[in-house]
Amino acid sequence: MQQELNLYIIHLKNETLFSLNGEIITDGKYKTFARQRLQMWINRFSNRREYITNKKNFFVDFTGVPSDCTDVEEAIQQANAAGFNITYQFTQIRSQNERMAELEELVNEIREKSYFE
Repeated sequence: MQQELNLYIIHLKNETLFSLNGEIITDGKYKTFARQRLQMWINRFSNRREYITNKKNFFVDFTGVPSDCTDVEEAIQQANAAGFNITYQFTQIRSQNERMAELEELVNEIREKSYFE
């Protein structure tokens, strides 16, 4: 049976949310991973998944910025080469820089139109 692992990166809070088969995971090593940058732990993550669930078949649903999707994809490929069977789906979100630029543009537009005068 394939395990479903969901990962959602919240860059503004430097936090990762995990769920396994629909249940939020907040204990053990996941708690440590949740507060670290993705690049600090993603390459070790496949070993931790096997230890916790004793399974090697996973579907990973990952939500993050494009560069994080690339990092996760590389880690999945390494895990698959080591004997895992991981399929995946990515949902890409806009980077923090893109969102900040959009916010700055909105603030400038508000200033220019003098809505508050």
